Amino acid sequence: MNSCILVMSIIIGILICFGIPLGYLVYLIVSRREDIKFYFGGVCAFVISQMILRIPILNYVLPNMDWYLVMETSYTLIYSLFLGFTAGLFEETARFIGFKTILKGKRKVTWESGVAFGMGHGGIEAMLLVGAGMVNELIKIINSSAALDSSVTAVNVLIGGFERVFAIAFHVGATLIVLYGIKVAKKRYLALAILIHGVFDSAAGILTALGASFYLVELWCVIWGTALFIFAVKCKKLFKGDGVLNEKTI
Repeated sequence: MNSCILVMSIIIGILICFGIPLGYLVYLIVSRREDIKFYFGGVCAFVISQMILRIPILNYVLPNMDWYLVMETSYTLIYSLFLGFTAGLFEETARFIGFKTILKGKRKVTWESGVAFGMGHGGIEAMLLVGAGMVNELIKIINSSAALDSSVTAVNVLIGGFERVFAIAFHVGATLIVLYGIKVAKKRYLALAILIHGVFDSAAGILTALGASFYLVELWCVIWGTALFIFAVKCKKLFKGDGVLNEKTI
């Protein structure tokens, strides 16, 4: 009975991690084809900044440096700050470069384009970092009669899956901050996005290092995801009827 509940929880998590980003891509194909390039721009921004650059550096380059090993083992709070703010630096800078590349030679961009970029960025993260792991676990459970890991519960899996909804919302909001900065030609908005991203990730790491419960860390993610989602909705008013950002609203 418990294994059936766990399997159902994993399936729900997989549907969330893959269904939201792929469902949004289908929506773009059907209704807003002009924004597909922004969606895949977001995908590329995450893959390049994290999978190709930051994660390999953290796993294979920095462990060869004494200062990094000392920080990792003896200064866990500083280490959490380091991980959080490097994530913000790499990902938000990648968003900035991605937008500048796609928008080169153009004067107009819509709010929906920013949402599409954020959905691509957050969506591919959900699929690669969470969804793929859930698929792997599901395959192992189906193909094996071995005892289930008691540390993996249906509740934790469900919470982890639903947490991706708020993580994607966070990425959409952060993306719109970067886009706003590009449209008004003020790089301080890029710095703001890096700061927000860094605080969000660092605090989650610090809470974990201090022994906070899994549920408290997830609550932190929900709070920030909700806040950035509200911002994403509210900032639509900064766009005129044709979707051009209204710089007079600064």
